[in-house]
Amino acid sequence: MPTLFDKIINHFNKRGIQFTDRYMPYFICSVGCHILNLWNKSPHVGARGFARLGGVVQDLRLHVLMIAPPGFSKSLYIESFLNPYTGIMPTSLSAMPSTCTHAGLVGAVDRRGTMQGVFERDAHRIIGFDEFHALDVSGKQEHSTEMMDSLLRLLDSGRYSRPMRNGVLEYDTYSTLWGGVQQVRMGLESGIERRLLFIFFSPNKREREYVFDAWCDSHDIVFDIGGFEEIRNDILDLYQDSLNNLRTVVLPDNFREIMKDITDGHNHAETVKRMMYGYTLMNGYAGDDELVVKVDNRLKDMMTRVIYFKSLMALDPMYAVVKGILEGNGMEMSMTSLCKEIARDCHVRITTVRKSVENMVRDGFLYADKRFVPHCKKPVVYMGPTDDLLEIGFT
Repeated sequence: MPTLFDKIINHFNKRGIQFTDRYMPYFICSVGCHILNLWNKSPHVGARGFARLGGVVQDLRLHVLMIAPPGFSKSLYIESFLNPYTGIMPTSLSAMPSTCTHAGLVGAVDRRGTMQGVFERDAHRIIGFDEFHALDVSGKQEHSTEMMDSLLRLLDSGRYSRPMRNGVLEYDTYSTLWGGVQQVRMGLESGIERRLLFIFFSPNKREREYVFDAWCDSHDIVFDIGGFEEIRNDILDLYQDSLNNLRTVVLPDNFREIMKDITDGHNHAETVKRMMYGYTLMNGYAGDDELVVKVDNRLKDMMTRVIYFKSLMALDPMYAVVKGILEGNGMEMSMTSLCKEIARDCHVRITTVRKSVENMVRDGFLYADKRFVPHCKKPVVYMGPTDDLLEIGFT
């Protein structure tokens, strides 16, 4: 009998959603973590406290940010889960708000009373923004420090308390955040990135053609209503009843060795551990008093990719774009040609792209020959053979 995880993957494959097997599993793990966190912390469903760290009840949410060029599935993936009509998540567990002001997100207190923000109003839902950059832009335009500080707390412990002129705004949220953003528009403040699981999609020429073919073929697909309703009901049952008996989480005996093999530091280890929890829940939890974490090859591959995505984030989100374009052009291009391709794919100005590429050359992530000087019209940029990130790559 297929697990809930496999049912979701099969449903999206039937719909013709491209790269389902590569990227959808991360969202599925996040769904599992969201449901576990509600049962672990929220008083509305019992607050069992079965997952602890250092004796303290742990927050298990897995926030997801997908980074890809315009038109490459960011909104499609999020809406496939959260759309109130066609998304597989029950409406009681999903929301796609449009507001991205500070007050709209976290709430406010004025002379008329308390205004609930998204994180309080939808405190038990997965909240999806198909353009996460809007949050960051809002933070830069109005009260940047307050916005980033609020997001840091809301995405970490979920406890929010802020004194205002007309009173104190205080609440707990259990919301999980999903978002999408373009590579060249990344601008997240320090600290936020540690609270997110990143998914990078920088399509090469072959993948772009595949996406186009999938779009053409999707016009003849019939929506599977029966499978859709079955998945929604299974998720709702998992949330409402299936975790009644859960009392503890049991990690594998070789947990320490697994973490050492896959992660390269404590910051990544917490993200990977939460993936294990969510993956296990969505892969056949039978309502026992123990959630026995199991790590198979598919999960190991997912966790390895997460570390790769984190490594790209530590360098420069644009690096993945440049890497893909260079790989499709024999690993060597003129600066002008490279910047033109990036600008075309990402819909940004060449001057913005050129500055980012020059920074990568300066920092040693890309290489340039002796013609790479300000007065030269056609400097050649290439990727060196010792680039460590190429060892992981994509399948």
